[in-house]
Amino acid sequence: MDQPLGVGKQASYGLGQIAGQIFRDVPSLLLLFFLTNIEGIEPVFAGIAIFFPKLLVGVGSDIVMGSLSSRLKARFPMSRWLLTGAFLVPIPLILLFSVPDIAWQMKLIYVAFIFSLYMSIYSSFSVPYLALVASLTQTPEERTKLMAWRLAFTGLGLLIAAGAAPAFVAQRGGGETAYIEMAVVLSIICSISLLIAYLGTYKVADLNTAGGAVDTNADVIEPHEMNKLSVAAIISAMKDRRFSKLLIANILQLTGGGMNYAALLYFMTYNMQRADALSVIGLLTFAIVLGIILSQPVWVAIAKPIGKRKAYMAATTLHIGSILIWIGWPTAPFEIICVWAFLAGVGNSGWTMLGFSMVADLEAEEKNGIFSSLWVAADKVGFALGGTLLIGITLSAVGFDSSKAAAGLPQSDMAVQGIMLAFGLFPSTLYLISLILMAGWKHRAEEPA
Repeated sequence: MDQPLGVGKQASYGLGQIAGQIFRDVPSLLLLFFLTNIEGIEPVFAGIAIFFPKLLVGVGSDIVMGSLSSRLKARFPMSRWLLTGAFLVPIPLILLFSVPDIAWQMKLIYVAFIFSLYMSIYSSFSVPYLALVASLTQTPEERTKLMAWRLAFTGLGLLIAAGAAPAFVAQRGGGETAYIEMAVVLSIICSISLLIAYLGTYKVADLNTAGGAVDTNADVIEPHEMNKLSVAAIISAMKDRRFSKLLIANILQLTGGGMNYAALLYFMTYNMQRADALSVIGLLTFAIVLGIILSQPVWVAIAKPIGKRKAYMAATTLHIGSILIWIGWPTAPFEIICVWAFLAGVGNSGWTMLGFSMVADLEAEEKNGIFSSLWVAADKVGFALGGTLLIGITLSAVGFDSSKAAAGLPQSDMAVQGIMLAFGLFPSTLYLISLILMAGWKHRAEEPA
């Protein structure tokens, strides 16, 4: 039986999540804005250059890395990938915001290539990081503690990526050089977090792997389970009407969430008329994160008497309401907007947590292990689709002028209204469709239609 992990090792493991969160959130929030408003690239083309690497390379490299790290762990333990990542992460992060002064078509090729490298290196440390839990302990209670530490540092990583990073760019002048300097600072933070995670865990992980102390068949969902997503398995899973409805509703929600997130800086700049958008976006992020964290036990309590489906729909309705109020009064006092952001976080927390909980219940009932794998894959697909491609298409369709944005000039009234659609109305429509899908959904097979 393995020994309990000390607080130091648990905290060291959790610190590694800072790198993962920064790598996940910085491109989602800043990259499209950087390409349109600093590099002057047309939104639709910028969105395409981000979307395909994020989707194809991101999902593909996760699957490859999961399988590779699992096969090699006897010779190259999971912890070593964290050390490798510590040395590699500065390369794509700095290059991503160091776009050379070349024709815009070549800029797109450059961004697509570097972002593909970025997603590959992201997978090279994030997938083994999650799987490392199985090498550290086989005790469910210890795993729970590790996940709690990971969750704690998830919030810190999010605040760095979505709050401190934009504020740093604003403080350094907001130009291309400021973004490069931000990338340098973030790469140092990422490298340190991975190095600490490695130094704090490698002895236990390597010893358990070499000595066979850890059950490799332990009940841990590892990312390499995604390699089971064969066409036949997907078709079989989608034939389950309850699962397919739940999955489609989740994809709609995530697509809308991706649009909300990617359009936030545009909405703050042009609709809320905040010249200091980069400086204060961290306050809104903090309000959203606070809503997500504080409301989780509340949604658990609400779901007990009324059921998970109704609680899920209530959370979605709250999220829609907060976004619609926000776009209806974009120039409201900032303190009031922070309240709306908090309520949006509360709603987001509910539908995210309850959706996954319902699919877990369904998976246990139907004894179909592919459901969770598809759910994880859908998370990447939906967020990438909304946060890159659809936002880019929408902004270009309404006449958003990247050359004006790069020169600091105002946008047309049509473009400003289009940003409102991209941030609020289109995502809310997707949320509403998901509500309609879930209206007749049955949590249990024996429930009446």
